Amino acid sequence: MKNTANAKSGFTLLELAIVLVIIGLITGGVLVGRDLIHAAEIRATITQVGKYNTAVNTFRGKYGYLPGDIPPSIASSFGLFAFTGANAGTPGYGDGSGVVNGYCDGLEATVFWRHLSDANLIEGSYGSTIDSTTGFSTISLLQTFPQAKLGGSNYFAITDTTAIPLGSTIQANFFNIFGMTAAGCLVSLSVTPSTGAAIDTKMDDGMPFTGRVLGIGNGGAFPGQCIVLTGPSTVVYNTGPGSGNGDTPGCYMAFQFQ
Repeated sequence: MKNTANAKSGFTLLELAIVLVIIGLITGGVLVGRDLIHAAEIRATITQVGKYNTAVNTFRGKYGYLPGDIPPSIASSFGLFAFTGANAGTPGYGDGSGVVNGYCDGLEATVFWRHLSDANLIEGSYGSTIDSTTGFSTISLLQTFPQAKLGGSNYFAITDTTAIPLGSTIQANFFNIFGMTAAGCLVSLSVTPSTGAAIDTKMDDGMPFTGRVLGIGNGGAFPGQCIVLTGPSTVVYNTGPGSGNGDTPGCYMAFQFQ
């Protein structure tokens, strides 16, 4: 009589089906969890913008000027950081113009965060290494700016103009979310179009070139970037069917605060 006790056994179709279902549930759970985390990051970033807006308005109400833009003599009288040297009080060096001059790595735009920090209007300490004659940080830029809750390389900075394709330049004060390293800012367009659209829709009109929340791509190259031209003057975030770019970083965000 043939002995079948040592016959090899394998998975049945039912067992394989159960394993595949379990793998699918785990994968789905991971994806859902990732989406929930990202949604929380977007909400937290929107909250940050709101807090910074409140801080700016409080600073202006208390000191009479925008942070970074306050004249040196007045800043000194309140115990705030003040520009020194020959440039103090000239355009871009605390001139009281109502515009926070400069880019994200110097002049009033850098001192902006130092003033809000010194006035205890925002969490964290920023700009302790800023040179008082130049407005530039003497160590790392990342010590000078608050990190966006979106995580990664996303940091908040300030600009006084935002150039958009279609030949327009918007002159205003903006919070910006840029990709940064210790060496410089705007080293990458680090916000995806889908994230930009979600933020814009929750805070404004959902359109990248209108309202107080703007999504900016790379120059005038609409296809494959943050934005896409859908008509002679209609621009939308590049998240539509077939774009393939909704989750590819290609934007920076601008939030007008004055």
